Amino acid sequence: MKKFLISIIFIALIIATTPTISLLNENTSNKNSENINKTFEKVSKLVTISDTSKNTVNPKDDFFNIYDKSTDKVLKVSKEEFCCNALITQVEEDYPIEAMKALAITINTYYSYIKANDKSDSKQYDFECNSKVWDIYVSTEQIKEKLGDTFNDTYNIFKKTVKQIKNKLIYYNNKVCITPFFEISSGTTNSYKEIYGKDIPYLTNTPSPFDKTANNYKTTTVITKEELDSIFSNTIKNYNKNNHQISEIKKNNYGTVLSLKIGDNIINGIDFYNSLKLRSNCFDIKQDDDKCTITTYGYGENIGLSKYGASQLAKQGYSYEEIIKYYFCDTDIISNTK
Repeated sequence: MKKFLISIIFIALIIATTPTISLLNENTSNKNSENINKTFEKVSKLVTISDTSKNTVNPKDDFFNIYDKSTDKVLKVSKEEFCCNALITQVEEDYPIEAMKALAITINTYYSYIKANDKSDSKQYDFECNSKVWDIYVSTEQIKEKLGDTFNDTYNIFKKTVKQIKNKLIYYNNKVCITPFFEISSGTTNSYKEIYGKDIPYLTNTPSPFDKTANNYKTTTVITKEELDSIFSNTIKNYNKNNHQISEIKKNNYGTVLSLKIGDNIINGIDFYNSLKLRSNCFDIKQDDDKCTITTYGYGENIGLSKYGASQLAKQGYSYEEIIKYYFCDTDIISNTK
């Protein structure tokens, strides 16, 4: 009922304010979305193989071990510093504070989930980053170098925000959640089950219609037949270049492509999205003899928390708790203290 009421409010506000709503910053909307998607692919495998009944986070473990691909070193970073600096790679300082809190808790929970569930014997770190390109984590020194004279004021905004919620994690049935996040939804988020086949009750279809007013919500990509052949010759077994006709496109009720047929091969929509590096897995296709025109809606994998939607909820007066429980339904926010 609450989601329904928020959706109605959203729609009314869209009608009233569509001409003036935009993303906070176009550069912000483009930060790390592709890298987040790659990380989520790996986490999805953990969800499949992990025993979620053992999914706990040790409150005394206050660090992440992060392999930095740009320096070939494993960094030991406090969770508080990680959340602050990871948050800076995701949003600008004028991102609404309540949305910033919600995103910080989402980030902390997401990477805590990875650490709790990946129990590989050969594992020497919790996850990877590339600090050189501000992918997932960047050091405080690098932030200072980039921001210059504005460093103190800007960094203090993020640091103060994270301190208020640094021990909080998102739980479902007393187990830490997997909490993906992305830039802009297609208008309704995808359920995890639709995309990956496993039922995760708190990752379900959630209306987020405000996202449709974001800059670059709708984009068009043109891919030539040669480019399509080159990509799918390497990714589809027995791909026939003489039969690259796209057909039998199956979508969910909200426009996300679940599967489609290329020639004689049926592939998942998420695999098509990843292979072509599309902005979204919610898309329309128009195919001609020599090219394929793809129109995408939203930006990111569209599962979990929408950063744009969260910012709009915060602007309407919603607290970080309400934002989190809206996008991760029936969850609890618990302080994981020592």
